[in-house]
Amino acid sequence: MTPPFDLALVGGGSVGISFLNQFLEDYAHLSRSPLRILVFEPNAEPGPGAAYQTDASTNLLNIPAEGMSARESDRGHFLAWLRTQPEDLLKRHGVDAIDPAAFLPRALFGDYLRDLYQATCEAARKRQIEIVHVQARVDRIEIGSDDLVILSSALGDHASAYVVLCNGNLPSCAFPNLENKPGYSNSPYGDDPEP
Repeated sequence: MTPPFDLALVGGGSVGISFLNQFLEDYAHLSRSPLRILVFEPNAEPGPGAAYQTDASTNLLNIPAEGMSARESDRGHFLAWLRTQPEDLLKRHGVDAIDPAAFLPRALFGDYLRDLYQATCEAARKRQIEIVHVQARVDRIEIGSDDLVILSSALGDHASAYVVLCNGNLPSCAFPNLENKPGYSNSPYGDDPEP
């Protein structure tokens, strides 16, 4: 097992990236001590999670662009990011102009989350904060004999002083009798990624 981490996030989608970004901003005001942080996310890149992966541009956000943000303290953060993006990125998502009242493609918000994660990692490196992405799902969490939390995945065990569960919207368990029936999907986002 690797040396213990200070913090582990279980889930690197929108909830996890939002938490990580805001946590590190607040941490900068509290301490200058180095940190080691784990981000468990089965997708190759943290950020979009299941909900904001690249898919059809007709799958739209359910909130206008001006109301979307991964930062609670900056409700216009997504809109400001949009205004800095190259025209070809917007065109790729079928966006001709930035309208704050528009319901934009979900995958475009996924690009924003991916960029926010990268910017958060870059800011962390400058402050000697290590962020490690573990491309796996956590299968078990238990408290070790030394009061560290042990997180088990297909890639091994990791220990951490603290854990934050950022699972987003978990699959519904309301219709167990429909599982494995043709044409039934338990998630509007398709199949979960494999570790």
